[in-house]
Amino acid sequence: MEDNVPELVTYHMDGYKQARLFVFCYQDGKVKKVKRKGGADSQGAIDVSANAAGYYNIYKDETGCLHADWDGEGIGFNHTTYRIKSGKVTSYLCEENAELTKTHTYSVNGKSVTAKKYRKLYNKLKVGDDSGLIENTAAGRKKIS
Repeated sequence: MEDNVPELVTYHMDGYKQARLFVFCYQDGKVKKVKRKGGADSQGAIDVSANAAGYYNIYKDETGCLHADWDGEGIGFNHTTYRIKSGKVTSYLCEENAELTKTHTYSVNGKSVTAKKYRKLYNKLKVGDDSGLIENTAAGRKKIS
C-alpha cells in the first residue's frame, strides 16, 4: 500500500480444495496484477490448494504482509508470510511442519534459519485477531475509506 490504496487480494477456486490467490495493486494510475517472484505458477498466483486435507486461513496483518496459513488437521501445517512491495509479491517467512516425516523447518526469504531467528522476525509483524481480510460489503468497504 505504497500509494495509500490497499491491495486487492482475490481468491479463485479451481476445483475441490484447489485454489489460488491473485494480488492487484494501483500503480501508475492503473490497476495491475502484482507479479510473484519465485515459486509462482504461470499466472503469478499464490497456490492455496489443500489437496490432502485441511484448510487455509488467509489474512493481511497491520504491517501489510499477506499470510496464507494452511492447517492440515493433524498431518502438518505451513504458515507462509508474503511481502507486497513495488508491484511484486515475495515469500518472506515460512514455518512448515510435516507430521509424517517428523520435520519442522523455518525459512526467511527462502533460506533456512533457526526457530529463534524466525520467531524474532515473526513477532514483529503485529498479527492480531482483527487483522483479517475485509469483506466486500458496504460495512467492510467503509473500514478502508
